[in-house]
Amino acid sequence: MCIRDRQNQMSIFKLLELISDATEFDEVPVRHNEDHLNESLAKICPYKVNMQTLDSPHTKTLLLFQAYFSGLPLPIRDFVTDTKLTLDGCVRIVQSLIAVSYTHLT
Repeated sequence: MCIRDRQNQMSIFKLLELISDATEFDEVPVRHNEDHLNESLAKICPYKVNMQTLDSPHTKTLLLFQAYFSGLPLPIRDFVTDTKLTLDGCVRIVQSLIAVSYTHLT
């Protein structure tokens, strides 16, 4: 879908989903039994996620973004480290989205 068509329709959650689905986050670690921690975090996050994909690095990334921007507590210290990793990657993705959007608007 053309970015021009979506410019006024994308919610914050959809934007976070778009960013979280980037291949940049394919390697976000989902450790043994972390799907249970992701489930606990999902229950307190403002936006719902697919509960069938709690072992996905992309779902975990989406949960970490929501927790960070909402100021929610993280269940374990490893999630703090993972949040820093995802935020670092997010900057590059947002810069790319801005560049692509600009080229499509001109």
